Amino acid sequence: MMKSPFFWFGLVALIMCVDFAAFGYLIARSSNDPTFAVEESYYEKGLDWDTHMAQERRNAELGWRVAARVGEAGAGVRELVLTIVDRDARPVGGALIGVEAFA
Repeated sequence: MMKSPFFWFGLVALIMCVDFAAFGYLIARSSNDPTFAVEESYYEKGLDWDTHMAQERRNAELGWRVAARVGEAGAGVRELVLTIVDRDARPVGGALIGVEAFA
């Protein structure tokens, strides 16, 4: 026995409504997520990946590492102090560095 055309129309409409509801939920959830972050210059970072990894290998050969310390700067503000040290735990001088941070 053949089903009514309204059955098929209703089935397609139901599937589309569920689909739109799911997409709406996912869009609302992702746009209101406080942990979501956009990576700045992601394309350039991808192109420079080999250079970055070469620098990581060079740092490992030199034994460089970053020592971090959190201190009080007053008025409820904390200060983050980063020191680059060599394999003998001596601070590295004259280094040109860049820092990218977010809270």
